[in-house]
Amino acid sequence: MFISLFESGFSQQKNLYHSPPSYAVMGRDLTVSASLLEMSDPIEAILYFRTPSSDSYLEIPFRNKGFNWEATIPKFSITDSGVEYVITFRFSNDLIISYPRIDPFNNPYFLQVVDNPSILKDQASLKESGVAILSPEIGDVLNPDEVFIAASFFNVDEYDASTVKIFLDNEDITSKVLFEDDILSYNPSFISDGDHQIMITMKNVDEKELAPLIWSFSVGNTKKESSDIVTYQGSIKNRLSSEKISDTYLGVAEIEGRFDVDFNWALINMKSRITSRENPFSQPQNRLGANFTIGSFLKVEMGDIFPRLGGFLIDGKRVRGIGISTDFGWLKFNFIQGELNRQVQKQNRTDGGYKINYNLTSKNSDGSYNYFLDRTGYTFKRNIYGFKLSTDLFSRLKLGVQLLSARDDTNSVKRTIQNSFFTTDSRLANIPVDTYSFESFEKIVIQNGDNLELVTNDWTGKKPNDNLVAGFNIASNFDDNKLKFDFEWNVSLYNRNTWGGAISKTQLDTTIDDTLDGFIGRQYDDLGNIIEAGSDPISLDDIFFDPKALEDIFIINANMTPLVPIDLNANFLNGLINMPSSAFKISLKGNYNINNILVEYKQVGPEFISLGNPFLRSNTRQFILSDRISLFQKKLFLNVGFKHLDNKILSTTVNPLNTNTLYLNLNFIPGPEMPSFVVSVQSIGKNNERTKLDSVGSSIVDLREDSNASNNMIAFSVPFFSRGIKHNLTLNLGNVTNSDNLASKRSKNFFFSKTDSRTISLNLSSKFSSQLNTITQISQTKLDVPSFNDGQLIKTLYVWNNISLSSSYQIIEDTMRLQAGISLMDNKSQIRSQLVSLRAGADYRLQNSLSINVVSFLRFNYLSDNQGLDSYEKGFDMNASGVICSINYKF
Repeated sequence: MFISLFESGFSQQKNLYHSPPSYAVMGRDLTVSASLLEMSDPIEAILYFRTPSSDSYLEIPFRNKGFNWEATIPKFSITDSGVEYVITFRFSNDLIISYPRIDPFNNPYFLQVVDNPSILKDQASLKESGVAILSPEIGDVLNPDEVFIAASFFNVDEYDASTVKIFLDNEDITSKVLFEDDILSYNPSFISDGDHQIMITMKNVDEKELAPLIWSFSVGNTKKESSDIVTYQGSIKNRLSSEKISDTYLGVAEIEGRFDVDFNWALINMKSRITSRENPFSQPQNRLGANFTIGSFLKVEMGDIFPRLGGFLIDGKRVRGIGISTDFGWLKFNFIQGELNRQVQKQNRTDGGYKINYNLTSKNSDGSYNYFLDRTGYTFKRNIYGFKLSTDLFSRLKLGVQLLSARDDTNSVKRTIQNSFFTTDSRLANIPVDTYSFESFEKIVIQNGDNLELVTNDWTGKKPNDNLVAGFNIASNFDDNKLKFDFEWNVSLYNRNTWGGAISKTQLDTTIDDTLDGFIGRQYDDLGNIIEAGSDPISLDDIFFDPKALEDIFIINANMTPLVPIDLNANFLNGLINMPSSAFKISLKGNYNINNILVEYKQVGPEFISLGNPFLRSNTRQFILSDRISLFQKKLFLNVGFKHLDNKILSTTVNPLNTNTLYLNLNFIPGPEMPSFVVSVQSIGKNNERTKLDSVGSSIVDLREDSNASNNMIAFSVPFFSRGIKHNLTLNLGNVTNSDNLASKRSKNFFFSKTDSRTISLNLSSKFSSQLNTITQISQTKLDVPSFNDGQLIKTLYVWNNISLSSSYQIIEDTMRLQAGISLMDNKSQIRSQLVSLRAGADYRLQNSLSINVVSFLRFNYLSDNQGLDSYEKGFDMNASGVICSINYKF
């Protein structure tokens, strides 16, 4: 459903304008912006993002900022492996437009991540060692549960990570610490009162001893004033917007709140968001949540939570319920219970709750009719529970098991609903074609002497699902923690229609064949002779359980997937590994001096389904080999890698699609206030192993795929001073070029549907003083969109030219700042149009804890040439306008 909606929006892709950032910076939030052209306001705008190694997406809603829509990826999600994202806008007419345009969730946009130059600045480090102390600070006096040891090696030149040792009170605790990405951290489960000393030693790459880092801190329950025993802080944010987009008016009110209480021995954090977008015809837009934490060993979450039990089960999808996490060092336990979806009784439209089931209509012997009214437009409440139990043995071997269960509650949706209207057509005898409510339709049916019944189950709307996923993982460290091994395996059971419940053991006999003979899958010919099959039938005597007895765990019936868990055409070992309903990942990560190496194989079977991770791509095998190399004292980073993706898991797969990606990313960041550049080169080859043309009916079609896409990007950033003004100039160049390797062998009428693109942008940010800042942007995007016209393949050129200027001016120090912006976009395609956007606003701080922000915008559209397309009216109109007001209060 999702993919078909995206395809329906492809023709509207010209209405979404997005210029990707050149790169993301480690440790900084990333703001992604997009603009809608000639479109009504969407009912939902979502940014989905993940790391390249993740199997699922996290989601953040976009906010309307006037001309642009903006969403911010939090800094904790920006890792050195990069970030992938997808932009979607959904409209009331079931249209969804996206970036990237084609198959976005399987082909997200990849953004390179570079290190933060500001980290080069010293943070309380000792010059002799170059290691930066992060926690605890020198001379700190801490409570026992506050001790957390951390240090950064980012500024240490050419050290050998394998030689790093850490001592706590002269005891070697190196095997207990976590050392990743140049950050050393250790959370002791117990530490006694008194004075303590930390010492870190290491060698350089030439095996010479470097100066050790030594510092001290104290542990003790210091006497506190009563006012310090309980502390609290919080904030309240209120946002009001009134907008007109084309002929659509939209007013949204939101209030967000946060309240944190610190009891010293425990923390309580509460968050909430109440919005006027909340309505009973869709999933919740409000967010309510609280968590209670005691030290590092217990955390209880309630309300809207975002649990993670593994990339294959659930990895950040919202659950409304409860989550419990315990951490005793060597033993960890995570538990969740709640609902993935709430129940929705109907949609707020005609035919959004009831519909006539014409297939069930029947005529009685007395000439009367039986009519059946079916349910539609509903969503079942989807309950979920899961857990993960893991242990860390001897700081070397990690073992874990996990389980997730999700089931739709068929009792959550009512059979009869109020104020729902439906239409009829001429297939109903004696019933006028019209729009009816249940009451009015029942009345006319009775008047005609006919019968009306409500369908009791197996409604024509969404079918209730049941899902069970279970698995385990094994991980270990080798070579002084420089090499990490991880293996995870999961298997799923999925029932796509649980109406009627579980079947009995006897009913299993006829799930595949029609003969009640005590065997599943045994076939007979017309004479009653057994037909020999490629695999042996299953005897009911070999099944040691009754599916009815397991109904509370999982509903087994003819609608479950898989019916046969193992590929019967493969040998046992291969069949076990390639189970259609399994998913597994095996990886090796190495951190050696200047290299960060990843070797990973991941496979998701065609029948593996987790309702907790709906964006997980099934029927895929993926192999990744990559290396991140840091050179010249971590000023030059080189990322090289290869990724192979295919869908030939089962031995019966014909013409599998293979995707091979080679990439190279070069990042040079010499330091703060110095020029930097980023170069990215990516080559993506696809082929489906077809060598011949196919016939469909009487037609010959060419379904062969053998193409290559070259995706290149280069960005320069140059800071400079001119006449006392601080500037930063950034130039971005990018292009995507697609080639058909079979072009010379194809018919002239073959349609190669891939779009080439070219982008160039220039960004100048200027700081004239502490009061005045400006940003000037100039960009151009070109798309060559292929299409057929009178049997000829043509490419239509779409060109967006954009220039914008924004500024902010502080007129009262630390109190009031004015903002203004103007943007001009020229669109050349089948039509010619210009878009002008004006934006103005102000930030006013009444006091340290209270601030107000007001933004207003106007957008004008001028269509100068419609090229004879009557659906576009030439002329000038005000395309959009609005006012957005935000009030923030902190306490």
